Amino acid sequence: MKIFVALLAFVAFASAASVGEPIDSQSISSTIEDLIHGIQEQMPCGFAGLGIPPLAPLRIDHKNIDIDTSALKAKGSIDHFRLNGMDDFEIDEMKVNALTSKVTYKFTFRNVNVDTSYDLTVLLKKFGFTINLIGAGHAKFAIKDMVIWGTLKYSLGVLSGKLTLKSLEVRTHLGEVDSEIEGILGDGAVNEKMNLYLAEPSRWRSTRTRLKMKSCGLIAVLLALALSLGHCQGAEVAEPLAVEGRSVSSEILELLEVFRGLLETGYGPMPKLAPAEIKHQAFQFSTGEFSANGEINDFVLEGLNGFEVIIMNVDLIRSRVDFELNFGSINFTTLYQADVGSGYRMKREGGAYMALEDFNLKGRISYSLGVISSQMKVKSILVYPSVGNVASEIENLSKYRIFNRKLNEIVEEFITLTVNENTDFVANWLNEMVTPLCNELIGDRSLSDLIGIITGAKN
Repeated sequence: MKIFVALLAFVAFASAASVGEPIDSQSISSTIEDLIHGIQEQMPCGFAGLGIPPLAPLRIDHKNIDIDTSALKAKGSIDHFRLNGMDDFEIDEMKVNALTSKVTYKFTFRNVNVDTSYDLTVLLKKFGFTINLIGAGHAKFAIKDMVIWGTLKYSLGVLSGKLTLKSLEVRTHLGEVDSEIEGILGDGAVNEKMNLYLAEPSRWRSTRTRLKMKSCGLIAVLLALALSLGHCQGAEVAEPLAVEGRSVSSEILELLEVFRGLLETGYGPMPKLAPAEIKHQAFQFSTGEFSANGEINDFVLEGLNGFEVIIMNVDLIRSRVDFELNFGSINFTTLYQADVGSGYRMKREGGAYMALEDFNLKGRISYSLGVISSQMKVKSILVYPSVGNVASEIENLSKYRIFNRKLNEIVEEFITLTVNENTDFVANWLNEMVTPLCNELIGDRSLSDLIGIITGAKN
């Protein structure tokens, strides 16, 4: 952005200096286009007189990064940095109105891309939270068909010759983004999801910026050009990474999508859960006079990743999260052997299938954040489940097929009534059981620590 602003400043001065001079058959606009094409052709060689290195490509062997803004803090280094494509642009529009002192411009950059190695610690500060991201590795990032357009207004002192840049309006639009950044949030599924997220042009949206400039003369303009281009090595990393306008709720939706992917692949100590598979598991339990023991084989649980987010609303003022998730079908198939009963024992074995269809989870999580420590505590977790339909196909509950069907219908009705008629009981029971467990697992960790653990940025 600094390079572009300086370039437009240079163009404005050139156009202003041309007013009143005979230009034969060429217009002021075409003269400026020739000037820009001259700069474009010179970029691979640099501007030795101004101490500016070659810009196409721009190479940096090593650069320490230390950025601290209200939204982003980044510290670390980049090595073997290479920026390509700064000279690969077309001038789609260049109109100079000498009477109104206004320049209208439009440029298209075909492919601006970066190739580098990096080692960075990044603190992303948003919505009162601090998210700790750690990354190191090789990075490739490309922006294709980037359009930059807008207007520049200036004035030129008749006697003093001073050029005043009154305003600069810059608009941008990206056609396509490619991201291959290794090491960001690890190297597994989370890294892949993050690169896919960064590669979505909708995340970068069209932007509009208005700038106001102070008076400056010809020397000041040239110095601004030199300084801006000279400092392009310290490019404003925060600007392209800022994802303005996204609510905390949408941030959580992104985390849920990452979590969905982890269910399908597993991550670290967490096994793959979509589907979840158990080859063999023995069981034994007793409640009063009733007891059961046996085993299950080839157990497969499906549907944990098949959820749809109906509601996700984060209220930062009241520190709570309202949510509603709907699962199309959570089901399992298995082979079982069981010995059940009290005084009279029954031995059964066979195949089993059971499904909770249109299974809905609605609830609220209330939390608190320490003002100084940012330590997070869960105050309550209320989850109200409901199920639309239960399907039970358990073989050999009875030796008689008709009785077996009736017993399965009893199982279906029992589960349906148990879930739908006891939502308050389930919510309170889960709250009493899960809330203390969550706080015990959280310990003294802050919210940024927890997000780092979930995404794999921390252990």
